[in-house]
Amino acid sequence: MLQKNCQARYAIACAEKEEYQALQAFKTIVEKKPIWNFHLLLKPKIKKWSDKLKNFHIAQKRIEYNLPPKFITKNDFSFKFDTTSFERDEIQPNYNEMRQLTDTFQKNSMKYYFEIVSREANNDKSQIDIIMENCRPRLTLLNQHIISSDESNSSQTRQENDDILNHDIKCYEAFENYYKLIEKRITLQAEQACYFLEEEQIEDKIDKEIVPNQLPPPPTTATTDF
Repeated sequence: MLQKNCQARYAIACAEKEEYQALQAFKTIVEKKPIWNFHLLLKPKIKKWSDKLKNFHIAQKRIEYNLPPKFITKNDFSFKFDTTSFERDEIQPNYNEMRQLTDTFQKNSMKYYFEIVSREANNDKSQIDIIMENCRPRLTLLNQHIISSDESNSSQTRQENDDILNHDIKCYEAFENYYKLIEKRITLQAEQACYFLEEEQIEDKIDKEIVPNQLPPPPTTATTDF
């Protein structure tokens, strides 16, 4: 576990270094250019998506390890009842049924929670992708301009269009490369955020081995907690 965590931290550090280098290259090319405004627009959305992606990965691992969060596990449908009203061999099945109700509720709640956090993460990522696509150079329009310039036999205008096209492509490539590296770093951090669940899984297995999978002997008097 310690080795895995150290490897993850090293991978994140390498990703951060690559991201910083890409940012410097991006700033050199596009600062004070229109595409820089897209960068400023994306910064808060990236932060929001980072948080949602961590929630997604943690929820995914909780389902895999069968470790629902506390706001789900606090719902327990076991209750006391007057055991003298039942035959001896009927008592434990009643408690087993309570446990089954609790387990079913918690699993269904966890599944629903996972669907929600998945939708949130995907929605934020889609917004980022749309912004990235909107700042992609419009090659078709530029080429149409070039064609019209050819028809007017203006070599100077053709050269200007070529320069604009090449510069826009270079800016977008730097922009795209930088945000791909951001995505790489955020994904690594989201995966690392789940590692604590591996320890919880081990502790949970130990607890289940020590404590029998049944409720403790109940009192013989009926409950009045209604």
